[in-house]
Amino acid sequence: MVKHAQTTQATVKIIYTKTKIDLEIIDDGIGFNEETAQRAKLNHHLGLRSMQKRIELLQGEFEIISKMNEGTIIKIVIPVENIPTREDFDYE
Repeated sequence: MVKHAQTTQATVKIIYTKTKIDLEIIDDGIGFNEETAQRAKLNHHLGLRSMQKRIELLQGEFEIISKMNEGTIIKIVIPVENIPTREDFDYE
């Protein structure tokens, strides 16, 4: 985050309820627009895209709100029922 956003401060908010996890990541960095995001994708800077794919696998929601020089907000919602638990894995 520090590398790409060029931020000195970020806030992470997590709200865990019986049905979902809400995660919000807010920074005061340089932000980006669609053109910048596409250029990053072409240069294989896929951190946000990878994060989005993982959230989609859990049938969650992923939203990015960003403007140049205004920082970025990433909002994630994951249904608790879709989060794997220890019992979901075979450790034998």
